[in-house]
Amino acid sequence: MKFRTKRDAWLTVTIWASVIILFWAGASPLFVPGAGVGGGSVIFIACFLFAGLISWLWIGTYYVLHDSFLMIHNGPKKIKIPYDSITKAKRVRSWIASTATSSDRIELLYGRFGFVHISPVEAESFLAELKKRSPHIEVER
Repeated sequence: MKFRTKRDAWLTVTIWASVIILFWAGASPLFVPGAGVGGGSVIFIACFLFAGLISWLWIGTYYVLHDSFLMIHNGPKKIKIPYDSITKAKRVRSWIASTATSSDRIELLYGRFGFVHISPVEAESFLAELKKRSPHIEVER
């Protein structure tokens, strides 16, 4: 079962403004007199690659509950967490950098010291489905 990520409005504006600025910065050496072909090309490629990565991280964030594990997709990064290793799930508000795209999050504790923050749009539905697939998990709402 796939869950889309919740996105805060302020973060959406920040991310897309950054992507637009990077595209503009990458293209500007093409229009500025005196910019060398070598240096301009390096700036162009670096800015467009970084803008692409930011876009991929933003667009490619979602969560999938499989039969025996949770898969967190965050652009090129994927985190696979077996249900039997998850010990606790609780609702939190946090600004820590993570795979969540909202400050309204679910903190999953797994393994011995592992934790991850996620932000599914339908948080209660996600927690209910997670509890159904792994009844031993302690859920705090």
